[in-house]
Amino acid sequence: MDPNLLRDLSDLCGIEPGYHDIWGRWHETPDRTRLGILAAMGIDTSDEAALRRAAADRAARPFRRGLDPVAVVRAGERPRLELRLPESALGTAYEWVLVEEGGRVRGGRIHPLDLEVVERVETDGRTWARCRFRLPALAGPGRHRLELRPLGALAPRPAPLCLVVTPGACLGPEAVVGGDRVWGLAVQLYGLRSRRNWGIGDFTDLAAVVEWAAGAGADLVGLNPLGLLFPAEPERASPYSPSHRGLLNPLYIDVEAVEELAECAEARGLVSSPAFRGEIDALRRAEFVDYAGVARAKFRVLERLWAHFRRRHLDPPSARGREFFAFCAAGGDELLKAGLFEALAAHLSAASWRAWPPGFRSPDAEGAQAFLERHPDRVAFHLYLQWLAERQLAAVRRRARAAGLRLGLYLDLPVGVDGGGAEAWGDGSCCVPGVGVGAPPDDFNPGGQGWGVVPFDPAALREAGHGPFARVTGANLRRGGVLRVDHVMGLMRLFWVPEGLAPAEGAYVRYPFRELLGVLALESRRHGCVVVGEDLGTVPDEVRAALGPAGVLSYRVLYFEREGDGAFKAPGAYPAGALAVVSTHDLPTLRGWWTGRDIALRERLGLFPDPGLHAAQAAARSADRHRLLEALRREGLAPDGAAATEEVPPWLAVAVHRYLARSAARVFMVQLEDLAGQEDQANLPGTPDRAPNWRRKLPVDLEALRDDPGVRALLEAVDRERRAT
Repeated sequence: MDPNLLRDLSDLCGIEPGYHDIWGRWHETPDRTRLGILAAMGIDTSDEAALRRAAADRAARPFRRGLDPVAVVRAGERPRLELRLPESALGTAYEWVLVEEGGRVRGGRIHPLDLEVVERVETDGRTWARCRFRLPALAGPGRHRLELRPLGALAPRPAPLCLVVTPGACLGPEAVVGGDRVWGLAVQLYGLRSRRNWGIGDFTDLAAVVEWAAGAGADLVGLNPLGLLFPAEPERASPYSPSHRGLLNPLYIDVEAVEELAECAEARGLVSSPAFRGEIDALRRAEFVDYAGVARAKFRVLERLWAHFRRRHLDPPSARGREFFAFCAAGGDELLKAGLFEALAAHLSAASWRAWPPGFRSPDAEGAQAFLERHPDRVAFHLYLQWLAERQLAAVRRRARAAGLRLGLYLDLPVGVDGGGAEAWGDGSCCVPGVGVGAPPDDFNPGGQGWGVVPFDPAALREAGHGPFARVTGANLRRGGVLRVDHVMGLMRLFWVPEGLAPAEGAYVRYPFRELLGVLALESRRHGCVVVGEDLGTVPDEVRAALGPAGVLSYRVLYFEREGDGAFKAPGAYPAGALAVVSTHDLPTLRGWWTGRDIALRERLGLFPDPGLHAAQAAARSADRHRLLEALRREGLAPDGAAATEEVPPWLAVAVHRYLARSAARVFMVQLEDLAGQEDQANLPGTPDRAPNWRRKLPVDLEALRDDPGVRALLEAVDRERRAT
């Protein structure tokens, strides 16, 4: 096989030739990786002739289309667009018709003399001209549809273009909190213990955290991703490998707060029975979240509530029933497809559509449509769950506003979805199930990372006018006041790992960065939500240089904010356009970092391919304890005679949080795990089956944590530092 042909085709498809790792070493993309990615994109890679045909098709596709599928321009600017025509059609005038998002129609003509020919290209057996032209400045931000209609009989009619007019920058925190430096509490919702929940944190627990945070002076409450997971296989618990990012996890529903419970004697009898109460007590006492047990308990009651709701509120529809119907209508095809997916997953006893019979592997397949016709009630049950979850989360948002949280809820958007889940099934044209997203090797993960999610195909995403990205982003932006975009570098490039290869054998694939940033800004302004970009790791300079002007806050973790000599940056050295944290869900808690718990656990699980790496990281952590102690001393936050031994000093948590609260960063988040003194982190990357990831509960219940004098003193100290000028 001609290696140059393979490289040329790879470049046309956005596969990068290689990358520099965190240590600065260059890694060439292997041919087997190129072939695996191309095959996942649906390209025939069987032989050299197939590759040659694919390369010719990719090169000719923009010319056959005429117009790009999407263009993203700033509001107030005259769009500068490209038109590709057969040379024989250069003398043809075109009528342009623009249908704006709100329905207004505008139009005009493009004379041949208006076209600027920038290049002539031989492809697809013809000579083509690449031409540029301008339209008038458009009314306002939105998603518009542009068509060009030839006025000559022999000229081709280009395919329509989605014209995205963007405000250029996301909503900034200053629009909500002025010049204040604010802070909030960061919560892994599933891990909340309380004296009333059913073994997993729920939306009523979240409301209690909101009230607590507001009373302590905070302005936001941060959450793990709340997306739909896999009710048919509830132990698939990672919130960063969801089935659908635009929908909610029904396990967060507080069943006892559902209105139907007061009306349904059968459900009340079940919930109040001694056996059921004993089951709930056991789930509540469990060390880790028993997802299967929680799902069994909640769905037994929710099924009864749904049956009652159908009888009481849908036939004929009550006011509550009409509200449900309105919710379903607003959710449209996407919501219906997700409900159908969940019903099929239960019916076929398989959570992944890739294990289903061929007649069910797409929403339009014969078997899927036949099931929908025969079992509409089973589909509607899952729409009911989404309705309940959305109503309870909306109630928390209202409570946050009433309590005075100016930024409200701070949500999290995962970088991808599980390839066998509802989002990939419902929009299979844009998701790529034959690869996984991950990261190349680094200090924390020497073997690289595979995250168990699939990416969007960048070419298919552009062909769809970035609609899938806009929909899933908008669905999350509308639920909160701040949205964290996980792995924001993915807007420019993502590390794809073909199935069957190790994470270290992956390659980066390019995305239309500026276009996606523009879409993000449009959706941010549309929903009035601030955006944070998680920009950790080896992030290209181009990404960080673009985030600030685009109004996206940077994400700064204490452990990584260092000077050139390894010293911890002073609080004043943090950028104002940032959100600062001590740690994250994928990193050790403050207590675990100080003791080296994470390093010891990696050694015990055999995650160091070279024994020397364990010793090196342990030595580096010891040096870092001394560096952190020195940084605290410089700020007057460490007591005289303090030593950097592995034993955790009682003053450490307050000192470190005061240190970071002094930073110039506009937003600072405090993890509940650090308030509770927890040593183990929420997730240890690279250990999906060897550690209780995404199952760990806080060591104390919410009521006790809220009333703890030490916790109260720490939060009071943080609030004073944040309010200091």
